[in-house]
Amino acid sequence: MLHKKKRPVIVPPKAEDGTEKDKKIVSKEGNPVQLACQVEGNPPPTVTWTLDGRPISLNSGEFAVTEDNSLLIHKPSRITAGHYVCSAVNSAGEDKYDYTLSVIAAPLIQAAQTMYNLVQGGEVVIPCDVEGEPLPKITWYLNDEVFEGGEIDETGALHLEDVGEAHRGKFKCVAENDAGSDERVVDVRIHVAPDIPGPEEILITANLNDSLSLECPARAHPPPERIWTYEGVKIDPKDFFGQKLEIDEEGTLKIPKAVMNIAGNFICHVSNLAGEDYISYDLRVNEPPKIISDTPGTIDVVMDMALEVPCKAIGTPDPTVQWEKDGFSPTKACLSTARAR
Repeated sequence: MLHKKKRPVIVPPKAEDGTEKDKKIVSKEGNPVQLACQVEGNPPPTVTWTLDGRPISLNSGEFAVTEDNSLLIHKPSRITAGHYVCSAVNSAGEDKYDYTLSVIAAPLIQAAQTMYNLVQGGEVVIPCDVEGEPLPKITWYLNDEVFEGGEIDETGALHLEDVGEAHRGKFKCVAENDAGSDERVVDVRIHVAPDIPGPEEILITANLNDSLSLECPARAHPPPERIWTYEGVKIDPKDFFGQKLEIDEEGTLKIPKAVMNIAGNFICHVSNLAGEDYISYDLRVNEPPKIISDTPGTIDVVMDMALEVPCKAIGTPDPTVQWEKDGFSPTKACLSTARAR
């Protein structure tokens, strides 16, 4: 009995409403996709699948063909996106049905540096290298608010110039497309060089046993390191010429007693990553006058003989010597010609 040959016919897949399904398919990366290819013909047609004109290999594990000739794409990716053709061939002829598969991929931002330590006034480029399909939209935020300063280049990197304290905080790069979103947070720290207001060199005069406070009011970020020196040598607060000194949180050096042997040069050095500054104090300690001449309280002399009474005094600053006799201050001339009477 002869069987009439029938040319292969691929029945277009139908949607639920009975209309032909769209031949343009959009799938998220990794979501399985099945392309139908229902074939009729006699003798039974041979069915093959191609991608962009190349036969599909079923050995790679990326594809599988079901009993009804549908092509199953296990994990669609940008590599498996393209033009698919189902071909049905028998001795009576052939038929073809094609699909266009577009694979959209959620943005994926590449790992990169997550912290930047910058000096005020400098510049920086913060990358935001992202992959995704379609091309993701990049938005930058600073402390959770949209950041419109700087410049975003074609790679999504943020360019900042003349950075200052307004740029301190957490920058966030957000990449979005139809498939999803991704974000990366970068901590930006701005270092401000120390600045001590006022003159760099200050002269201080103290009286013996006065308490002293030498200030070191440095403005900086982060807070600077402070080092106090005396005559070029770092001060040990626990033992400074027999005294215990105190350095408070603001860097002020507190000296309990001004004594003669601490007169000299004190310097506060301040520094951080951004720079340094200093303030210098030249301390002078006043010592009350003290007469050091060894003179007896009563002197016996011969009448009309010249008399010289020593009066050597020490003190800081050098003391002025004055003489008195019976409540009066004789002149220098009288003293130099005085005769004992």
